[in-house]
Amino acid sequence: MMRQYLEMPHLERIKHPLEFWKKYKQTFPELYKINLKYLCVPATSVPSERVFSKTGQITNDRRNRLSPKNLDYIIFLNSNLNLF
Repeated sequence: MMRQYLEMPHLERIKHPLEFWKKYKQTFPELYKINLKYLCVPATSVPSERVFSKTGQITNDRRNRLSPKNLDYIIFLNSNLNLF
């Protein structure tokens, strides 16, 4: 199975990897499960760096009395606000 996968032609850069795995789900069922797990991992640390930066902006001298719970809520909402 692995040899068959490795001998396949490479996917073009403009193609979406999840479409490939939908197409070959039955051919490579174990690889399909693994790829679903790892294709969702961001390739960079930019998203987490943005959260840390935003946290630093929110927790300044004027807001030094925010409880950790409320700070978590604010960071969560601020980080996920762009999703909608």
